[in-house]
Amino acid sequence: MDTQDRKLNERIAHRKEKVQRLIKEQEAILAVLDPMPDRQHRQEYLRTLISGQNKIRRLKQELLVLESGRLLDEI
Repeated sequence: MDTQDRKLNERIAHRKEKVQRLIKEQEAILAVLDPMPDRQHRQEYLRTLISGQNKIRRLKQELLVLESGRLLDEI
């Protein structure tokens, strides 16, 4: 394995670790959201919930790309 391949594999491994950590953090945030907010906070709750779900979806897609041995910017 040449130096470029090794560096690429290291970058992929570091990014995978970071993405996995970000997924866990985002899931933890969503887990503590109050599912029954009052009427005033309902819109904010829904916005936070949808935003969090979208972040998790994007991160999981990136993780699939990383697991295939590529970086997202290589696509």
